[in-house]
Amino acid sequence: MGALPTLDAHAHVNPLVKPSDLAESGAVLAQTSSLDDAVVALGRNDENLAWGVGCHPRFPEAQRAFDAERYRSLLVGAAVAGEVGLDSRSKVRLDDQTRVLREIFETVAEVRLISWRNLGTIVELTGTRDLLPALFRDTLARL
Repeated sequence: MGALPTLDAHAHVNPLVKPSDLAESGAVLAQTSSLDDAVVALGRNDENLAWGVGCHPRFPEAQRAFDAERYRSLLVGAAVAGEVGLDSRSKVRLDDQTRVLREIFETVAEVRLISWRNLGTIVELTGTRDLLPALFRDTLARL
């Protein structure tokens, strides 16, 4: 068997990066941090990158600007929903992060893959169980 290609399943790639800077990359699931970044990223035609649509919990502007309808429309052209989640180190209040995450979970009910951040917030995340797909609910029930 020959060498397998490299894979990065969760990379933060600037959507304005030059394609030539990615020429040596393996396959990448690139996460966006905001809906504005997602607009730029989804307009690209990168050979080895598949883009996600995210709303990073650590970035106040991304959280403030979140709009569920816009998110839903961008998600149609994306490979993954991400990066989304909760972050205890964020300057964004946890209840605001949770509100955005709930809206995202409602939007991505039929998405195949979600890349989320859960930094220091497992207790808070369990409060969103009702919105999680069954696979995730079963995992959280064991925590």
